[in-house]
Amino acid sequence: MIFSLVTFFALLLLNNTSFADDSKVYNYKLNNDLQLIVKVDQRAPVVLSEIWYHVGSSYEPLGKTGISHVLEHMMFKGTPQYPNDTFIKVIAENGGQQNAMTTQDYTMYYQELANDKLPLSFKLEADRMQNLSFSEKDFASELKVVQEERKMRIDNDPLMATYEQFNAAAYFDNPYQNPIAGWANDLAQITLDDLKQWYATWYVPNNTTIIVVGNVDPEEVHKLADRYFGVIKPKSLPSVKQFSLPKPIREKNIQVKLPAKLPILYMGFNAPSVASAPNSYEPYALDVLSTILGGTNSSRLQKDLVRNKQTAGDIAVYYTLYARLPTLFQIAAIPAQGTSAEQLKTAILKEIDNLKTKPISKEELTKIKTQVIANRIYLLDSIESQGSLIGNLAVVNLSYSEMDNYQQQVEKLTSEQIEAVAKKYLTKDNLTTGILLPQSLVENQSQKNTPAPALGISHVN
Repeated sequence: MIFSLVTFFALLLLNNTSFADDSKVYNYKLNNDLQLIVKVDQRAPVVLSEIWYHVGSSYEPLGKTGISHVLEHMMFKGTPQYPNDTFIKVIAENGGQQNAMTTQDYTMYYQELANDKLPLSFKLEADRMQNLSFSEKDFASELKVVQEERKMRIDNDPLMATYEQFNAAAYFDNPYQNPIAGWANDLAQITLDDLKQWYATWYVPNNTTIIVVGNVDPEEVHKLADRYFGVIKPKSLPSVKQFSLPKPIREKNIQVKLPAKLPILYMGFNAPSVASAPNSYEPYALDVLSTILGGTNSSRLQKDLVRNKQTAGDIAVYYTLYARLPTLFQIAAIPAQGTSAEQLKTAILKEIDNLKTKPISKEELTKIKTQVIANRIYLLDSIESQGSLIGNLAVVNLSYSEMDNYQQQVEKLTSEQIEAVAKKYLTKDNLTTGILLPQSLVENQSQKNTPAPALGISHVN
């Protein structure tokens, strides 16, 4: 089939990866508390320069959701020294590539260039950290672009619209409930003054990590960073609230009725990340568990429900290992023809119960561990992936040494520990379910006098 749930989770995957590499990582702190991390990779005469601001959608208050993403767009509108599209043009003229992304935990900008062009990257980024232009015309234009992006990627996409509502219900007491794109009503009310204040508050050196990966001399990079960024004054940062895992006292269910060709089922169990886990082994056990259930073509859900019983057309399992706040252990599935989303949910829960009661064999666990570790090593062969991992660790206040710690933690996991996290977190009282009911199917149910599944709306925006 054209749509793949593995593809659906692909953009999230880099937050859930680790690798082992013998190359050294160099960590520096400038006088203004800007963090610089340099990873040497001498395979090609290129450099990846990334600037990570420790602010994303989870920092945004209700009424201003989406403001981090709007600011990301405005960062490309220039400064007095480099007006309009000069930034983009200069990078292109020097043979480089550049882009940016906003997530729940951070906003990141990057350039990939020949390694002798790193000073150019630093010069441009230091300038727009301090001197961003804010015109009413550019603001109105970029806000409209962001609103159109939201319409295209969420409002007009039934899968993503359902996922947004599911996410909001699953994170009912956690700011991850807010979409990175922002709620439509909030976007309509954001002002230019709001944007200026957000920039002045969070785009400061003591809230920034710069990651440099490539064929570079670390000490020279340090001197360069001090030259361009060391002169920028730090500012006091707002206190950032902490959030804990909710008590598993009730199952939450939502259903979404939209025009669509296929139904979809989302299941999410509230779970800790490495940064928020009460027991250090639990996130690694959950990570391996995600592979046991749905990480490969030979995983249990794929083998039993997709190929053998043909209850599902596709299934993917995803767990975010590195997040600032408690996260979700997620399952997404498309029911096979003739199977309802409720029936598929029951089948998945049965597979999970089997895993809790039947010990994982030593052979299966060894095989899964090998796959998990190998996948991380292979995936992070590029400088882009190396930079992404180091930055993800930095913005959730984890050391880059976690890159090596990951393999050690996975290797020492026992089947009892994996069963323990399944019993603790993969329970119905800790479950949120989101179901997309294609409009045509809902109409057919009504015509046949067959009631729709009794699902309540747990979140109303």
